[in-house]
Amino acid sequence: MNRYMLDTNICSFLIRGKNPRLEARLASEVKQGCFLMISAITYMELVYGATSPKSSPKWLPLVNALVDRLDTVCGWGRDTIDEAVRLRSRLAAAGTPIGDNDTAIAAQALDERCILVTNNVKHFKRVEGLQVQDWTEGYRCR
Repeated sequence: MNRYMLDTNICSFLIRGKNPRLEARLASEVKQGCFLMISAITYMELVYGATSPKSSPKWLPLVNALVDRLDTVCGWGRDTIDEAVRLRSRLAAAGTPIGDNDTAIAAQALDERCILVTNNVKHFKRVEGLQVQDWTEGYRCR
């Protein structure tokens, strides 16, 4: 059974509902019994975006509906934090940082031993050992 962690951009595309292929892929993976999760960081980013002063009140229920379809929101424990610190140090030393939130998401995907689903493959490919898939490849998402 595959284990997938959905990145924030993939969740945003699903919430907006503008990519039928992405929704079909998600439904297919669920039907096959895969395990779907998001990082606590992704959840924070989604809720913040949905509740920011310029956001429409319609977004928070859509965020909650997506999260309810997932198996879990992964919390942060000591092992994940340690992995994030190691990863941030390695990327900084190599001169290839990816930002604090993305570093945290990548570290959590590594710690959870799952595939990170993102349309920012180029960015996350900097993380050694991280498995990455783009379910939007060949399709434009907005």
